[in-house]
Amino acid sequence: MRKSSKRLIISTEAINSFGFRVLTSGIDLSQYRLNPILLWMHVRTNGNSKDQILPLGFVSDLEVNGTELSGIPNFDDTDEFAMKIYNKVENGTIRMCSPGLLPLEQSDAPAMMMPGQTLPTVVKSVMIEVSIADIGSNPNALAVELYDIAGHSIKLSAGTAKAVISSIASSGNGHGTNPNSNHHAATLAIVDNAVKAGKFTKGEASTLLTAGAHPAGVAAIHQKVKEAKIVPERLTGSMPEALKPLVAKSWDELKMAWGDDTKRLKEHAPEVYKAKFFEKNGRMPAERDGKPL
Repeated sequence: MRKSSKRLIISTEAINSFGFRVLTSGIDLSQYRLNPILLWMHVRTNGNSKDQILPLGFVSDLEVNGTELSGIPNFDDTDEFAMKIYNKVENGTIRMCSPGLLPLEQSDAPAMMMPGQTLPTVVKSVMIEVSIADIGSNPNALAVELYDIAGHSIKLSAGTAKAVISSIASSGNGHGTNPNSNHHAATLAIVDNAVKAGKFTKGEASTLLTAGAHPAGVAAIHQKVKEAKIVPERLTGSMPEALKPLVAKSWDELKMAWGDDTKRLKEHAPEVYKAKFFEKNGRMPAERDGKPL
């Protein structure tokens, strides 16, 4: 990895070009710290093409200084495109980052609104990813990307920004709070992996999360994720044909196999490995750089 000599601003509380702002103190960084992925312009790959732009690397040294969130980008030096972006960051051609956020709570209370602000303030959010960006939407050279509860990217425009921010309030309890804020970030990661492992479609995942949008619903979500069967054809990543029969086996059956088939899944089908681990243990395995340990 090639660590940049630059510390880049990820987010501040300035009003962006869409008319809203995000409170830095309300950004939950816990999920991101587990997998501090660095993307280019919020491009998320699906693994279906060798020509896709892959993650550039990761962000280290996250720091909150007052209302400013910053970090140091680290670039994959085995990736030619990542190194092109690294060079542009180092020579000052590109100077900005953009947070990918799941908004959880908003407020248009007078104390939360600044002069010139046209949309409510995002009071609470979860940071999903960080991207290097060419042109920002914020006076401090910052862009912004929002995600819905199922982890789908919402491409913002002046019109959609109003609808997205407003929907946070309308889906809540009348006080600007989205009931989905009761989902721990870990539950989002569990369901997201279940989609990648072929247990649910994105639509089914969205319905599952919405139906369980209260504290008691989290346990029900976890149980449904455990019980759902993996459909190999839905896998978002590639999986060797020889390993597909393994998806029907339980964790204990995989462990009983000669040579331990869980190790084969960990190496060649990590989403399936994590799904099987969750079925057995009720929690996700520890990860480093997005890979299960």
